[in-house]
Amino acid sequence: MILTRRHNIGQAATELAIFGAIIIFVLGVIIRTAVSSGQGQDAHLKAMRYALLQAYKSSMEQGTSRNTASILYLEDKITPDFNKYGSTERSPYMMQVSGTMTNMLLFPLDEEDLRPPSTKHIPVMDVYINGKHFTFTTAAFTVNKPLTVPDNPDGRRFYKGWDFQCGPAPCPLFYQIVVNLGTTANDYGVLDAQAAWDLNRDDDPGNDPTGARRSGMAWHWKAVQGIESNVGQNKPIFIDAKDSNYPVFDVDNDRQEEVLYNYYADVDGVISAVTVLDYQDGDLDPSSDDAGGTHAGLQSDMAIYTKPAFGSPKGNYLLIQQGKVWGLDGKFVRSVNRKDQVDLVERKIQLSNDTGRMCNGSVPDVEVCGDCFSVNNIARTCFDRAGKILYVRSRLLDKLGHFWKTDASGQLRL
Repeated sequence: MILTRRHNIGQAATELAIFGAIIIFVLGVIIRTAVSSGQGQDAHLKAMRYALLQAYKSSMEQGTSRNTASILYLEDKITPDFNKYGSTERSPYMMQVSGTMTNMLLFPLDEEDLRPPSTKHIPVMDVYINGKHFTFTTAAFTVNKPLTVPDNPDGRRFYKGWDFQCGPAPCPLFYQIVVNLGTTANDYGVLDAQAAWDLNRDDDPGNDPTGARRSGMAWHWKAVQGIESNVGQNKPIFIDAKDSNYPVFDVDNDRQEEVLYNYYADVDGVISAVTVLDYQDGDLDPSSDDAGGTHAGLQSDMAIYTKPAFGSPKGNYLLIQQGKVWGLDGKFVRSVNRKDQVDLVERKIQLSNDTGRMCNGSVPDVEVCGDCFSVNNIARTCFDRAGKILYVRSRLLDKLGHFWKTDASGQLRL
């Protein structure tokens, strides 16, 4: 076959178009990767700055709530894309960091420092989602927390955190986690071996380690009787307020230890109420495996709704124009892409406890409480008290677009 000059020119133009398209595609991938990496680094640096800033602010207020500030930072940004319709999707950038910038690191806390209404010494976690700031307590200071005697239908001695052979009346057991030193050298306190090795404290010996299995365990329980005669110097329960030395026990049978600051005994000398700093009674319980069947904290499921921008006369739209549209300046429009919309991004945070903070103004970015899916509240950050779920709803305005022109003044023949 004889190739003419016109065929050679056509082949060259085709090859140039193909290789040009490949180069543009590779360049687009490089730019997209670089922009995504830059946005991720920007989110990480923002989170780190927020952590140091919150720790510094807490120390300037003479507080210890953020001695080591813990920050969860999440931002939904437009995904960089090189298709002809521009960027139409969002990608979440999430970082979790901690930072310390304080002069209160070794500050001793006494009961008077922690008593309500003061909250500057209660540990908190900060969460930033698309510019909204939420603070969640990770502990609670409770004064006169009652210790209630449970029913004991089987007549056991040790049952649900109580000793029913304590004396004239049952008494609570104050548990501690101790290192396993070997089955012959272990200190169980007032417990027998079976109760000490009931690690999950479900009063069911069928799932407890026995025999040789116990030697492979790292720890077991030890307990002392919660009676007034056990309190004092050189006694099992020693509260030294003078030197800010407070013991750690599990006093409420939740298998997690609390800091014991004070106690109150009845006429029989049985401790009936305690004042404790409890790390399971805050908004979020970091030791909890689940809360109502769902893991506590930020949930993985999310939803995105799109609605017209507020005040937009044209409503929600994605406008795309292409072709030769002459203008008065001697140029024609090759491509126009306009958007005018609000992306409503909904995320859920499962709380462990309803402490009242979400609805009393302590967290200003919580806009409403209850009726979270009504017409009036569907676009607002809302706390559902029944399920202890915080619906974080971010309203993100999107007016991005592009407007490409090609100069046609004597350079192109149409």
